[in-house]
Amino acid sequence: MKKFGLALMLMAMLAVPMLACGFPLPAGNSTQPMLQAVCASGETTDTCEARQTAYAQMASLQSATIPDFSLELVMDDGTTQSVMRMTGSYEYIVTGDPTGLGASIHAVLDEAVISDDTGTQDYSGLEFILIGDQAYSTDDGGATWTVETLGLEGEEALGLGVMLGLNSATGTSLDLFSDPTIFSVSTGAGETYKDQNMLVQTMTVDLAAMLMNPDALNEMMSMGMESGSDFGLDEESLGMDPAEAVMFAAMLMPFLEGTEFSTTLWIGETDGFIHYVEDNYVFVMDSSAMDPTAAPLSIEYTLTGHITNHNATPDIVAPEGATEGSSGLFGGTNLGDSLFGE
Repeated sequence: MKKFGLALMLMAMLAVPMLACGFPLPAGNSTQPMLQAVCASGETTDTCEARQTAYAQMASLQSATIPDFSLELVMDDGTTQSVMRMTGSYEYIVTGDPTGLGASIHAVLDEAVISDDTGTQDYSGLEFILIGDQAYSTDDGGATWTVETLGLEGEEALGLGVMLGLNSATGTSLDLFSDPTIFSVSTGAGETYKDQNMLVQTMTVDLAAMLMNPDALNEMMSMGMESGSDFGLDEESLGMDPAEAVMFAAMLMPFLEGTEFSTTLWIGETDGFIHYVEDNYVFVMDSSAMDPTAAPLSIEYTLTGHITNHNATPDIVAPEGATEGSSGLFGGTNLGDSLFGE
């Protein structure tokens, strides 16, 4: 994964930790603060108010279930393609525990495959429970469990954020939808889910407007560097401050054709909760105009899933008889070394 350093840096700063993208959890605590929704320029009052209500509802959410998450991450540098595909389910309950993610999580991976030029790692069928900084895992349906202590910081936290769709695995939010001039909102055909009418909204970033808005871009870069120190995205590691990063990002516009960021939300017309999230990020960098030998680099990230059982308080407990060991979920130096590793 380190071979994609520059592109991952830009994508992490411009896309991965976006508020309202991914599943907004844990919500409403010091670990994962929810901010008020911003109305886009020209947006109708009713769609903005519906989203503001949904954000307020999710900010007070203490537990939820994602029964059908699906994720695909594809990175291609022209010579090597790295792919992560996962499907499964998980549930969580907010704890506010400072030693962990702020929530206990129970996840089941129906399919989890990671591949690159070094080979393929298959974690399908794996189940894990996170309580504080303790991670319990089983690959035999719960017959035996392994427990290990996690640092839950740096790229390990970034890996959890990417896989589980946490809106900010590092505790601060980088919000591409915080400035009304750099995104638009469209409405889709009404959906019905769990016998409730859904209000469908898609927020789409105007990349040109964002890169040409120095104030908004400076704020996002500052937040990105603040939250990215553990995995090499701070000022010292990047060799530039937010103002310099803004100038650098603006210069990239001609090379980013095909880059798109959007998020679709289903908002319950009756209860006001978010019931479905769909993130679509496409990051393309083509510098061949400057260097004819340079191959285009692309990163595509898609995450979908319903959110159910809002505040239903799931019973997530540590399994008995777990033995200490390494599950292969964390650690390592390459994309395929572990599921959440460096």
